[in-house]
Amino acid sequence: MNLSENEMLIVNGVKEYSSVFLENMGGFYPFAIGLEKNKQIVSIGASDGSEFPEAQDLINLLEKSIPKNIKEKKYILAAICIDIFIHENVEGIDTKKDAIEIRFVAPSYRKTVQLVYELGTNNKVTFKNLN
Repeated sequence: MNLSENEMLIVNGVKEYSSVFLENMGGFYPFAIGLEKNKQIVSIGASDGSEFPEAQDLINLLEKSIPKNIKEKKYILAAICIDIFIHENVEGIDTKKDAIEIRFVAPSYRKTVQLVYELGTNNKVTFKNLN
C-alpha cells in the first residue's frame, strides 16, 4: 500500500498510541489523532457529555468534528482509529484477524486502511501489514 509521508507519520502515531492500550487492556475504544503543521502528532478528543458513550456514537462525533478542524487548519491530516476484526477465507476456513481501521481525513480526500496486529504473550503487540 502506498502511503504519503504524512500518512506514514499518522500510522506511526497510531502504532504508538494503540500499543499502550493494547498492551495494557487488550483492546481500545475508538480514538483520533491529528498531524499539525509542525508534523507533531496530537490526540483529538470528542465528547457527547456522557462518561462512557457508545463506540459508534464516538466515531460519529469524530467524523463530524474532524473535517471542521481540518477546514480550520488545526491539522493537515487526521485519522480516526477503530479496533476491528478482518475476516479472511484461507483454503475454505474462515479466519479472523485483529486490525486497526485507520480512517484518514485530509482537506481534499478520505482514505481507509487496516493495520493488522497480533497480541502475543503478556499482550505484547506485533504490527503486521497494512491492507
